[in-house]
Amino acid sequence: MAMIAFGFGEMAGSFLEGQLVDHFGTQKSLIGLLVIIVCCATSTLVFNEIHKFTWLAFVMSFFWGCNDGAISAHIATLLGFEFPANDLPFGILNIVQAAASIIF
Repeated sequence: MAMIAFGFGEMAGSFLEGQLVDHFGTQKSLIGLLVIIVCCATSTLVFNEIHKFTWLAFVMSFFWGCNDGAISAHIATLLGFEFPANDLPFGILNIVQAAASIIF
């Protein structure tokens, strides 16, 4: 059930990071990404101390989804706008992700 919150977090994090990049640019939007990471870490640490499946599990899953969605959106933005050719950076990203999934 908590993974439903993760899915909503993915959508919210991607949308939020996209809006931040549109309004502030790629460098200043990292502050929003850091805020999401701090919320994610804080909710995880508090959840680890409770040791019960409560509403905090949904909050933690939501923030982990926000973190994942925001990082994915930020990487796609960097690769799409910072390099002159679009196919080379995305190709290298896919190769590195495939190799990392095989190795790790």
